[in-house]
Amino acid sequence: ADPQKPRVTPEFIARALEEPVAQFHYDRVSDGLGLRHIFMAASILHMEASLTQEDKTVTFKASARVQTVPAGEAPPEPDLVRLHKAVVVCYIDDSEVALMLVAKAIERRWAGSVVHQFGRHVIEADDFMEVTLQHADIAILDQNIQFDKTCFYGTALSTQLLELGFAGLVC
Repeated sequence: ADPQKPRVTPEFIARALEEPVAQFHYDRVSDGLGLRHIFMAASILHMEASLTQEDKTVTFKASARVQTVPAGEAPPEPDLVRLHKAVVVCYIDDSEVALMLVAKAIERRWAGSVVHQFGRHVIEADDFMEVTLQHADIAILDQNIQFDKTCFYGTALSTQLLELGFAGLVC
């Protein structure tokens, strides 16, 4: 753990989860969004999650109840999260391979989903913002998006999305 940053305490985590993202900033890099996503994902998956700090060590734990099945018996049907509508995802990355792999993985797991891909050209950053705000349920952003000499940061674009009222999931 960085001694220049706040200690991870139950109060710190509660503040990160409760305060609006724009008010939580404790440095120029972190806005608490990652913490929110950790606990949101754990909740969706019916898991218990904790984040603790002892001295310089920060520990993340996640636990879930499981059911064991004797060898030779069929396991029960999984209790999967079912989405009741097609998911619209906007994804920006400067890697064409990453764009293709993530889009295919999403389309395979969520039938009927739509993945809008951005990042092949510098002008697509503005298009990403517009389409995401108007249509997306999920925004996925690479952190370092670079076109020739122009560089965008996913955290900066995420902050703009949230300030403009985006209410979907930001990754």
